[in-house]
Amino acid sequence: MFWSYREEMRNNMQSALLQNVASGTYIAQLLIRNTHAVYKNIVFEGYTNHIALFSGGNIPASGILRVHPNDIIAIVI
Repeated sequence: MFWSYREEMRNNMQSALLQNVASGTYIAQLLIRNTHAVYKNIVFEGYTNHIALFSGGNIPASGILRVHPNDIIAIVI
């Protein structure tokens, strides 16, 4: 299990939490700034226009979660 906090990576690049995560990687939990939801059992699909894409799990509506990398607080892989 890998747990990473945004605060620990403050001096790194803007997408520090996802810089070593390959497309198709299973993510057990994703915490996003200013939301009350914890997204579980999702898959990192990659980037498009500097936006991280996730699918699967408990994502409502379209099934694709679009998140700016700076808004990701923590991930559990």
